Amino acid sequence: DEKSYEQWIPNKENIYLIENDSKIFGPMSISSFPQLYFSKENYPEIEDFTILNQGGESKLNAGNRSVYVPMGFSISSIFKFFPMEKVAGNLENALDDETKIALSEDTAMLLFGEDYIQSIGKTVKKDDSQTLYTITAIYKLPKEKTVFNAGFLVKMTGLDSAKNQWTNFSYTGFLKLKPNTDYGKLQQK
Repeated sequence: DEKSYEQWIPNKENIYLIENDSKIFGPMSISSFPQLYFSKENYPEIEDFTILNQGGESKLNAGNRSVYVPMGFSISSIFKFFPMEKVAGNLENALDDETKIALSEDTAMLLFGEDYIQSIGKTVKKDDSQTLYTITAIYKLPKEKTVFNAGFLVKMTGLDSAKNQWTNFSYTGFLKLKPNTDYGKLQQK
């Protein structure tokens, strides 16, 4: 049952997945970056926005260990929307720049073994791009039903250049409304 998912999220009634309707493709659960950015800047009812694009699996390397895990691309506000339990590090600025990475606890254990808590500040390499990332946080994936399964998160790239690309529907976007906001009235705007 789809309504049994994401019950672990506090104030979930104020979080909305952005959908768009296309004449060619029909309803789409994706948005453009300006749609999210502009909405937050221009509608005081909107507290914040975030992005979460989850992809297939990617190989991470740390020393002589490697693991294939589901990847995610996001921005730092993700942890305000989906407050996974912090295991180590700092979730608030975990994705502030494109050199940082947040690992799930399971991924950290696979890469660093028993000493995974000590991996904050260490580096991992993403195999497909050979990019080196510094580990800034470790989070625990929810045990409850969820669609969130990213074994690691890195910052979504190219957002500055995407601010004026209104027709680039490449982002799974979420808006968080301020408490007591009338969604119907906001949608009319």
